[in-house]
Amino acid sequence: MATNTPKPTLLWSEDGQIGCTLPTHAPFPGSDTWRLGRWRPITAREALDFEAEVGLAPACETCAAIARRAAS
Repeated sequence: MATNTPKPTLLWSEDGQIGCTLPTHAPFPGSDTWRLGRWRPITAREALDFEAEVGLAPACETCAAIARRAAS
């Protein structure tokens, strides 16, 4: 039986750090780190602009590190 697990929402800080809503991949909402970094969800428009500017789609830094480690 297949389950429909929702895709984590991408978040980013004012400094450009990217995380997602999976536990520990971004600061806990409401925490000092969350508030001081001004973390918020990335909008679809911001994701398109980011991809056009950087050449890659935005991705959670923690998820990407886990994938790199698994591939090596």
